[in-house]
Amino acid sequence: MALAAAAGATYRVRLGFGVLVLPLRAIAWLAAQIATLQHVSSDRVVLVELRAIGTAWPEMEGRLQLELARLREDGFAGVVLGDIHLADVRAGYEERVTTAGLEHVEPIWGESPMTLVSEFAESGGRAVITCVDRTRLEPSWLGRIVDESFPDEILVTGIDPCGEHGEYHSFAFQGPMFDHPVSWRPGETRIDSRFSQLDVLLKDSSASSERPQRLPWAGTP
Repeated sequence: MALAAAAGATYRVRLGFGVLVLPLRAIAWLAAQIATLQHVSSDRVVLVELRAIGTAWPEMEGRLQLELARLREDGFAGVVLGDIHLADVRAGYEERVTTAGLEHVEPIWGESPMTLVSEFAESGGRAVITCVDRTRLEPSWLGRIVDESFPDEILVTGIDPCGEHGEYHSFAFQGPMFDHPVSWRPGETRIDSRFSQLDVLLKDSSASSERPQRLPWAGTP
């Protein structure tokens, strides 16, 4: 609430985002809270529906085009992406998005990777390294937690602190956007070509005993 009030007085305040599970909220209370936030933040609260879209790498291109078309049909104006400084990657997504008739938005383009990963960690964000390109980074980094000491330590290696060139991939399990941390444990470690990969096993907190589930999208390059 204090952040929203500050946002009403200055546009230099960055607003974060949260996730609401509507069935767990009292509708009257929630409506009052949203109306208050809208008022004190000068109508800067935006509600959107989040959709989980499952796919596999061979199907990704076709599925992406399908979902972009659906966004356009549903009345969305644009798509926000998180590219930082790889011009060819940005150009590829920009072509796909604009071809679908949507605006292409890159809010962190040109930002310092060191600053971004530091902001993630300092805000309480946590992730685990699930894939390492051994030609660019020592395999001992596999399973390393991205925390407040991570930015300085990864900088010493000489790679992009955010892994923008594919030096590493990660699974975020905690942060301001989570209602609660995702409970997980490390699974099998394997080698695929030049990549070392770590399976992330999800713990089922609703069960009396741990029943790990493999997350097929974790630890893949």
